[in-house]
Amino acid sequence: MADLAATSTNLQVVECWLHYIDATHANIIENETGGGLGNLSATNVAWFNWGVNQNVIFTQNAVNNQHLVLYFMVADFFPKGII
Repeated sequence: MADLAATSTNLQVVECWLHYIDATHANIIENETGGGLGNLSATNVAWFNWGVNQNVIFTQNAVNNQHLVLYFMVADFFPKGII
């Protein structure tokens, strides 16, 4: 997701929403610490598919002497067309 420097004294929050606008297109809304939209935000993105299985994945790159703590991860699903 976002490339944010989080430390034990500099906490970070990243939120991301994926809103389907039809069966194969979605709006991506990424909100980073401070309330600004992140650079991964985009509208009318193609190649999504409401009709197939999709993964929600949490990853991190290896960083010496640091670790990442995931406090909360949620996925809300609504019937297509309801936002």
